[in-house]
Amino acid sequence: MQRTEVDLPLQLDRADQRPLPVQVADGIRDLVDRGVLRPGERLPATRPLALRWGVARGTVVAGVDQLVAEGYLSPVTGAGTIVNPRLSAVHPGLAAPSRTRRSPSSSRGTSPGDRSPTAIDLSPGRPDAARIVDARWREAWRAAAAQVSATAPPPAGLPELRHELASHLRQVRGVLADPSDLLVTTGARDGLALVLQVVAGHREHAVTVAVEDPGYPSLRRVPARLGARLVEVPVDDDGIEVAALRRLRRTPDVVIVTPSHQYPLGNSMSATRRRELLGWAQDHDVVVVEDDYDSELRYVGAPLPALAALDRQATPEGRTVITLGSFSKTVTGDLGAGFVYAPRKLVAELVRLRADLGGLPSGVVQRALAGYLHSGGLRRHIERMRRDYRRRRLHLIEVLGDLLRAEVTCMDGGLHAVVHLEPRGRRSAAVRERSVVDGAARHGVTVTALSRYWAHARRTRSYGVVIGYPPLDPDGETALRVLRDMINSS
Repeated sequence: MQRTEVDLPLQLDRADQRPLPVQVADGIRDLVDRGVLRPGERLPATRPLALRWGVARGTVVAGVDQLVAEGYLSPVTGAGTIVNPRLSAVHPGLAAPSRTRRSPSSSRGTSPGDRSPTAIDLSPGRPDAARIVDARWREAWRAAAAQVSATAPPPAGLPELRHELASHLRQVRGVLADPSDLLVTTGARDGLALVLQVVAGHREHAVTVAVEDPGYPSLRRVPARLGARLVEVPVDDDGIEVAALRRLRRTPDVVIVTPSHQYPLGNSMSATRRRELLGWAQDHDVVVVEDDYDSELRYVGAPLPALAALDRQATPEGRTVITLGSFSKTVTGDLGAGFVYAPRKLVAELVRLRADLGGLPSGVVQRALAGYLHSGGLRRHIERMRRDYRRRRLHLIEVLGDLLRAEVTCMDGGLHAVVHLEPRGRRSAAVRERSVVDGAARHGVTVTALSRYWAHARRTRSYGVVIGYPPLDPDGETALRVLRDMINSS
């Protein structure tokens, strides 16, 4: 039951030939039918409603009693009158607007009859945020909300948050960042948009941006929205092909890479390829944008050094690499916070641009994140995620270990795996991919086609599905077995 009362947008018309109690009943019934009032929501008391509508309280009581008799409303001792929580059982013809699609974590504890048709979502890149809310998380938000500031945060972000972000980069990525080289953002796309606009200010032509192919779709969409010319560059097991960059007729202004875990294939850029990329970029005055989207979540082996760390080894101020960071994979996309770590020569321009455009996370969000980082809460949460997702990874390998003409690639880290499909009989890999995605959806399981990560369908090199690691519960088990059956029958 919802404790908050719902204001009733209802007017009574004394010129109407219907009696006033009938108008009350008809009006509230209509609000329920249209989903304005939802099961479990509480109505205001009859006395204030009578005062608002200028009628006798008995008029309102009569209308409400009629709806109780019809099963639309239910009286609750000590809580007044609510919309019947079992409304769909009493009136099966009514839709249940309060039901929404559930993620795997939010569907736990519900019966199969309570689930929506798409109850198990294995779309990649969605962390299970259920365990983030612990004592340190709550305390960080309580403390942040208790500090009310009369002014907005500075354009670069709160100094205490930038200090904590610098410590975080040192501890988890081996990057010795100065807080003055960091800019707070609302996420990776926000940071990328700022960077591209600053780079455009240094060029007399439209900016050319090289992106990985396959790659994360938003890393293509953001430059395109800003009028940049896109060039797709293939990747291999070592990362983006620098030889392909050299063959381009026009040297790009910016190269965007995901070196920690290439998205979606999951390869880590080798140390040799990293140095090759940086050497080429420095020789041609190219800005390398490193999307460090889930580097903390590594389960096998030690992480390779960030591109930014290699860049700063030669020049402490940095020459080439800009790092985009966010907490959407380690905390939740709901947070809306991230950062840019940039060479010193660009930081001042980024800050000035942010001052002109605005759009920083609120001071409350920044103080809460700073407090959470300072308490060690995020480090503890990441350790829990590593343990949890390591078990999920092993379980996925176990359940999907007997696939026909398909191979599972589980990353050394991150939140997703890839199932590569091969041709089978007369069915091409592309046909099998469509069959698996559509078949899983019919059984209530959402997965993502691997082919959608290539910029152009004709260049697609591999077909399959990309899946987030499901939780170790009955929903997750069901999802994996459905997926296995769809692959083996495709």
